Amino acid sequence: MKKIIFIITLSLSAVFFACGDDDDSTTLRWDNESGVNFSGINWNGDKGEFVTWNNDTGDRQTTGKKEISDLVGTGDAVDADGIDYVLDLDEGPGVVFTQGNIAKIEKNADATLIIGNAKKK
Repeated sequence: MKKIIFIITLSLSAVFFACGDDDDSTTLRWDNESGVNFSGINWNGDKGEFVTWNNDTGDRQTTGKKEISDLVGTGDAVDADGIDYVLDLDEGPGVVFTQGNIAKIEKNADATLIIGNAKKK
């Protein structure tokens, strides 16, 4: 009987540990260091995800964070005059790598992509 109670207790413990507060969401924010003021910034995921930050983000400002599911993607933006930009990205916290405007985000990270430069399309 003691063996059965022990096994049940052990099983319940395993369930509690397995169902803990695992947060498998990945969030992204943008840190604008480009010298350009943007009215919208876009994450274009490699699997079709499209997430937009529609707020004025001036030079040396950071956006709020949003949840993303595509961990590889590109960044582009638009300014208040409607001019489109391709973003040259740099690695911040939670970013695995960047190359030009392509970035890979760490899974379950609270990531920041740094906009180092912006080129008109």
